[in-house]
Amino acid sequence: MTAQPARIDLADLGPGVAWAFEFDENGRGRLLEGNSSFDLTRGRRFVWVHLILGNVRTRDWIGAQDVLPPEAREVFLSKDRHPSLHWGGEALWGTLHDVRHEDQTAGMEATDLRFALWPQFLLTARHHAARSAMAVKDQAEKGATFEDSAALFESLLVAAADSIGEATQEIAGQLDQIEDRVLSDAFKDESAALLQLRRGISRQERLVQAAHSVLRQLELNRAESVLQAYRDLGLQGAAGGRCFPCGPSSAG
Repeated sequence: MTAQPARIDLADLGPGVAWAFEFDENGRGRLLEGNSSFDLTRGRRFVWVHLILGNVRTRDWIGAQDVLPPEAREVFLSKDRHPSLHWGGEALWGTLHDVRHEDQTAGMEATDLRFALWPQFLLTARHHAARSAMAVKDQAEKGATFEDSAALFESLLVAAADSIGEATQEIAGQLDQIEDRVLSDAFKDESAALLQLRRGISRQERLVQAAHSVLRQLELNRAESVLQAYRDLGLQGAAGGRCFPCGPSSAG
């Protein structure tokens, strides 16, 4: 069975830490200082650490973590950004696709979010700021509560679905605007705008396909987990009608 880390020293990571939260027995989180240390074997709390993969100390630290399965370390450090999900005892790890937080262009650029999940620890890492991680960080800062680390991770899945859906709606809105201009006296050459949207649609289709790929892996491998909380992942969102969009190709 894959054990979870017993102790985390953020000082070892330095500027490679984007943020870290410690959640109490009620599931309410508080931001940790950059030099914090914590013992994950004590109490009912759990911790979320979010790392910056472009930092050398981050990559060195991940490579030195023997508690991470070799396959999980490879996921975090690999240049391969394909979506994936893997199980191993009490650990769950893989790669999610999301939209870059800072990108406001049509269709929005994709980024990847690497993760490893244990009962008392969620480790995530990114190359570019991801909307899903920023959204859940904002929720935690505003006092949202999470029953356990699996619930926190599920919030990331839901936030990723929301960000992809928002990007899809933006493309549909821009297509409507172009159509309005074409049908009005304000008609002008829209070829450049249409080319940009076509590229955005292509990016969105890849994002949606990646999201469905992870959900299929989750469904196929759900029974392999030894923890009920992991087997229930995704069911809450489905029960609430939350799903990934069907894709922007039908917009307009």
